[in-house]
Amino acid sequence: MGVNEFGSKPPDVKVPPAVAPSNDRQAEIAEWRTKFGLDGHSPATDRPAPHVAETRTDHRSVTERALDARLPIPTVNRDAFERSPVREFERGLVRQGFPANQIDTLRQVLRHEPDLCVTYGGSKAGAELLRDFARVGTVPFERYAMPKSPEVDALVHKAVGKQPGEYVSQHDLDQLLKTVADDRNTLLRKGFSETEVDRVRSYLVRDTGRVPRSDLAQPVMTSDGMIHTNSEEAVRHDRWRMVDATVDSPLSTGVARWQGADLDTVEHVGHAATLIHDAVGAFVMHTTAVRDGIAAAERPPVSPTHVPEAMRGPRDTDSYAKELFTIRDRAYQLALADAHEIEDKHGQRLNAAQFGTRVHVNFGALANESVRQGRLPQDFVVNVQTRLGQDVRGLDAWDKSTGIGFDITTATSRSVESHEKHVGVAATDGTMIKEYLPLVYPPFKQTRRTLGWE
Repeated sequence: MGVNEFGSKPPDVKVPPAVAPSNDRQAEIAEWRTKFGLDGHSPATDRPAPHVAETRTDHRSVTERALDARLPIPTVNRDAFERSPVREFERGLVRQGFPANQIDTLRQVLRHEPDLCVTYGGSKAGAELLRDFARVGTVPFERYAMPKSPEVDALVHKAVGKQPGEYVSQHDLDQLLKTVADDRNTLLRKGFSETEVDRVRSYLVRDTGRVPRSDLAQPVMTSDGMIHTNSEEAVRHDRWRMVDATVDSPLSTGVARWQGADLDTVEHVGHAATLIHDAVGAFVMHTTAVRDGIAAAERPPVSPTHVPEAMRGPRDTDSYAKELFTIRDRAYQLALADAHEIEDKHGQRLNAAQFGTRVHVNFGALANESVRQGRLPQDFVVNVQTRLGQDVRGLDAWDKSTGIGFDITTATSRSVESHEKHVGVAATDGTMIKEYLPLVYPPFKQTRRTLGWE
């Protein structure tokens, strides 16, 4: 690998093809070889090779300098690439009079029609050299680095099953890395010692910049079939799935999450709710109103301090969730009424923060009233401001017995996700928040349209 297999002469690849082309392509191939100087001639005429002006700092021709400017070859480890057979083949083309743009054209032709490497290479080694030449500029330049010592060069040739001086291709090195990383015993059975295998691996990894498959981050597939580069990305993706499902169908998915459903089930619930919402929405609203009327007629009157027996035992999850979302809707509607009143009386329009403050104040007052009347459990804590100007931090409410926290916020991914930080953190009264459910209302831009401000 450390010796140019073509000897001291330019690598003109003049060995006859291993598989002779058909007669109808002989003229085409001859013209191609002449055009690209593979028969030892200049692409135009038999003019001598261009003179290379020598200086103390740069001995390359104008063509070589232009060619180098097109390739991603920085100063670091430049000598490693300069000593490769591929670079020597490239110099041979320059000496034959090729300008940089024609050498680039030759690479593109070989990349788009890789079978030409076999046709015009003339041998297996010649075809491999042309393939690697075509890849210059598309792979890191370190891939072409030569072994730094004759001993390592001999070990590499032995490992790939080639004689000293034979050309070792990039494909050979790629396959050798797989063997070194995944099946060292193959080389040990060939007579290599552990130290020799490590030297080969060091050359492949440190000198040529190759990365063993075992060192790459293993991809992770989430339950929706998406592939992610690592587990952290997969976890982040699943969190966004839960946020999106909750924002789209907060009531249905909130109940599902409350009952311990996994992510896939929550998504299915959200999708189903979205599909049937328009079709049966009116029917559901009517049926709910009828049932609530019947239940109200049959329910005995309660005092504000009385807690129904049913609320002391197992919780009625559906009624619990329905009450919270009813409070959210009423708080939002009252805030809309406040906004209209302020505009009518004072000629001022609320901004997003001012409108959100009124939603929170209304929610706090309504939630406390529901707790007093028994529609919410007695250990349901309301933490929002109950008057304008009050500063309250943390989640807006939580259930002390279950550790589920709630926050009334706008229906945007950023707003919903910003409250996830409270999960796993103790609330102001010491309750450990185990899960967070958002109570979302329309974003302020949509609210402005509802108010007729846009």
